[in-house]
Amino acid sequence: MNLIRLCALVLCICCSSIAVSETDNARIDQTVARFQSFAVITGKFTQEKKLAGVEKLLRSSGVFIFWRDQGLWLSTERPFQNAITISKEQLIHWNKNGQGKIVKDNSSLVQREINKTLLAFFGADIELIQDRFNLEWAFEGDSHWQAKLTPKLESIKKYMSLVIIEGEYYLTKITVSFGEEDKTVIEFSEQMQTDTLDREMCRWFYFPADNHCL
Repeated sequence: MNLIRLCALVLCICCSSIAVSETDNARIDQTVARFQSFAVITGKFTQEKKLAGVEKLLRSSGVFIFWRDQGLWLSTERPFQNAITISKEQLIHWNKNGQGKIVKDNSSLVQREINKTLLAFFGADIELIQDRFNLEWAFEGDSHWQAKLTPKLESIKKYMSLVIIEGEYYLTKITVSFGEEDKTVIEFSEQMQTDTLDREMCRWFYFPADNHCL
């Protein structure tokens, strides 16, 4: 191959790489902008935990509400009833009678990071995610996307090795790996968006309720 043809080939490859990169960047911008436009998202979730040395998967399921600037409410219905509200400021635990209690942040580092990551991705807080993780995007077909997160901080790397978040129009799946064997998979379904919450839904984001949900 002569020098002119070689240069032309290299130029074509470079131009193709730039085009792909620009396309991916545009899709990232579109995905982030769409998530940032959601005021309220409601839906269902299922969770599976695989623990080293435990043959049986630990399964649970329930419903959730994401409310921008207020937080994420996760209500487990099976195998037993349990609900929490995750916000930037606090964690509220709700018992089966609907009574709330602010929980001191004494959960494990891993659980705190899962909570923060869930909240950040629902809210498309990319800056917060990039502070804690190296973020790598990938796209498949017209709608499917995947974000691979590897921890930056040594304190997180010690317990959490990889987070993979997937979605299409909405966020559909998050997989968190802890070392070689332990893994948690959360899948979201039947999602809908709205601009407001009714009084019953609103109450899960305030404790004490005061007059926020009149």
